[in-house]
Amino acid sequence: MANTNKATFLNCVLMLSLLLTISTNEGRVLDKGDNCFAIMQSFNICPDLFFKINPNINCGKIFVDQWVCVHGSLN
Repeated sequence: MANTNKATFLNCVLMLSLLLTISTNEGRVLDKGDNCFAIMQSFNICPDLFFKINPNINCGKIFVDQWVCVHGSLN
């Protein structure tokens, strides 16, 4: 029974991820010393949009050569 519930849950997550797509028009590769706040400031992005177009970003653990979206929209 537990495996059935887990499989159903994972199928729902997969379907939602396919429905919630992000359209990225422009990205940026991070350099040494970059941080989320500086990127938002440089590209004039409000925090709400920045985190919506970069849903998996962890600002405490960004790294050199990480790619982030700096211009896009939710579809």
